[in-house]
Amino acid sequence: SQVQFKDLNGVVQLISGYGVHVDTGSLGNKRYIIYADHAPGDQQYDTLDYLVDTIDFSSTEPGIVIKSINNVANSRVSFNFNSSDFKTTITQFDSGQNNVNIVFALESDLTRTRSVSINTSGLVEVN
Repeated sequence: SQVQFKDLNGVVQLISGYGVHVDTGSLGNKRYIIYADHAPGDQQYDTLDYLVDTIDFSSTEPGIVIKSINNVANSRVSFNFNSSDFKTTITQFDSGQNNVNIVFALESDLTRTRSVSINTSGLVEVN
């Protein structure tokens, strides 16, 4: 099922859910994207999706960086939350994994960390 989203131009678009995209390779270690998955959704961030917001730690949380993304095949991951069927899709998993951990750190002391874990059931835990 699809829901409605008003894009940056004020036009109502049909979407299949919302997501978060982290890519330390192309976005760097201080930014991530919140997106609306263009209908029919492919359950991951791509050029057809609508940008909801770009979170930039250098302005919102100075001194915080994304230290690592664990349990993924490379330096990027998309978490897609589909509100109509409560399905959570995570892309770029390492084989046999069912959750992803994103480790945040102080830029001045990379040993001081907090991690956010998201699993395929949609559970989000902060440690």
